Amino acid sequence: MTDEIKIRDITPSDEYALGELYDSVWPETAGTKQGKTKWMLSSSSFYGVCATANGKVIGSRPSFYSNIYYGDRQIKAVQCGNSCVHSDFRRYGIFSKMNSVFLDKFFIDNQNDLIYNVSVYASKMAYQKMGWVYIDTLSKLTYIANFWNVFWKTKLNPKKLAGNVIYKKNAIPNLFDFDYKLLETRENYFRRTANLHTYYDKDFFRWRMNSDSDIAILQIENLGAVVYKIGVRKRLNVVTIGEIFLYKYNKQNLRRIISTVKKQFKIDLLEVSITEQHPCCQTYKKLGFITNPFKKYLSLGVKVVSDEMKQTCLNPKNWALAGIDIDTF
Repeated sequence: MTDEIKIRDITPSDEYALGELYDSVWPETAGTKQGKTKWMLSSSSFYGVCATANGKVIGSRPSFYSNIYYGDRQIKAVQCGNSCVHSDFRRYGIFSKMNSVFLDKFFIDNQNDLIYNVSVYASKMAYQKMGWVYIDTLSKLTYIANFWNVFWKTKLNPKKLAGNVIYKKNAIPNLFDFDYKLLETRENYFRRTANLHTYYDKDFFRWRMNSDSDIAILQIENLGAVVYKIGVRKRLNVVTIGEIFLYKYNKQNLRRIISTVKKQFKIDLLEVSITEQHPCCQTYKKLGFITNPFKKYLSLGVKVVSDEMKQTCLNPKNWALAGIDIDTF
């Protein structure tokens, strides 16, 4: 069977074939990945690689562009997402072969490039065998917005707080009224206070919001804007914050934004994935957002090859990311 398998570049014409593969691998989310796949294929000229058998796509190792800066220096970076192999073709080493080809193609021009992703635990072990380094800096913080509802629905059983959120379907945000001054304010603030971060210029922000993944935006006069998703996890109403953009970054304004979100939506939990060096992380914690003590860190994996990039990117204190920066949001 392995003689029939070929590894090649992903192209935009693979959009529907990839969608069919994802529906097969993840039937519980069938029909939800086509829009995001189309979005991913609009990101750059290097989309990753796929495996085919007799012309049919049976594996994918895709990537999409991330506008990462280290201070004011741009770094060529991509994220990996939706990497998989069809169940009929597993245990033939196809994923390892795709990954090897992927790395050879990505790092061919510049050794000072960066790949990163957030993995589930089972994938983490496989990635580590292939040279990925996982750094302890990205955590999911949770805020109990309605204690008595959470108590009644969970009886404080931690297992009932876990699991995936089923997000409410939301159209791609209309950015006609969005105040792009927020992007400039954020970037100026991040360049003073953070190292590795995503620079949201106007074009990149528009592209990120176009991912067709149920993202919504709440603008709050004189305070800023919240990029979020809303859904349900085991009867609990949850708002997942991708990022909060502020006109002025301080504890008072972040608190007022959080209060507005609580009033706007009847929610039980607020959640945000954020690195410890994100400029707002400590403020979230001071406002009552807490980390699961039994699973403090999410699996943020990094692949770099040069000594310079290892020194920069393997240092947990250099990362300033939030949910909006990560494929899983």
